[in-house]
Amino acid sequence: MYHQADVPSATRLPEKWKLPKVWGDWALSVRHDWTEEHVRALAKLFREYHEDKKTEKSDWELTWKKWVRNQNTEALRVKLKNCWWTSWRGVEKKGYELGLKYEGEETFPYFKLRVFKAAGNGPWSPQKGK
Repeated sequence: MYHQADVPSATRLPEKWKLPKVWGDWALSVRHDWTEEHVRALAKLFREYHEDKKTEKSDWELTWKKWVRNQNTEALRVKLKNCWWTSWRGVEKKGYELGLKYEGEETFPYFKLRVFKAAGNGPWSPQKGK
């Protein structure tokens, strides 16, 4: 029999919640077809969903793991369709929209950084403090 003290109390997701690296690494270890960009975008969806629903959970890591396991990869791709920063083509297209051209001499990571900088703040922005 459980005692009240044995059961952690449920809390809402912290207001400025960011996916812990170890949770993201775990997701990549069980979902081999995902990229880091997909995991970051999924974490954003996770945060927005639980903030909107005002969800209270006693174990947010377990909640994340269930969320990851329950994701249908194709459905996730549909959700991420408008997440231009998750694919090379998306970054290239956004670059052109912003008046940037991919120069053959530059590396793709450099071009990607130029596009991210030109696009301003968003989920593609580097996280501060890391």
